[in-house]
Amino acid sequence: MKEKQAWRDRILYIFGVVIAVLFFAFQVNQLLSFNPYWGYDGGAHVHILETLLFERRIPSLEENYLAWHEPFYYLVLVGFGFLSVPFWVSHLLIVAVIDVLVFTLWRRMGFSVGYALVGALATLGLPAFYL
Repeated sequence: MKEKQAWRDRILYIFGVVIAVLFFAFQVNQLLSFNPYWGYDGGAHVHILETLLFERRIPSLEENYLAWHEPFYYLVLVGFGFLSVPFWVSHLLIVAVIDVLVFTLWRRMGFSVGYALVGALATLGLPAFYL
């Protein structure tokens, strides 16, 4: 029984190290490839926010090539904007809430706190969670 647990711990450790290395490599690639503030599509994201804020609607695909993105994130940001909360604060709040939810999911799957923390941070480092 202890041997099975030892193998499981080794596999989880190796998985965590691989995810951390991939996460780090992805971040370095992003920093070297794109402006860290604007990225390659920053203007399109800003256009979605401006359309929601000033015209009270979601832009069409003809107006914005990123209009296929899920609107909830932008709706939350605009909602915070109406409360005069700066963009970076609302963005960090959204990321923190998602991080807590992902951490909780990893914990419910039976991982220790350390592995769940690494798993949550690595999961949010994937391109799909790049907000």
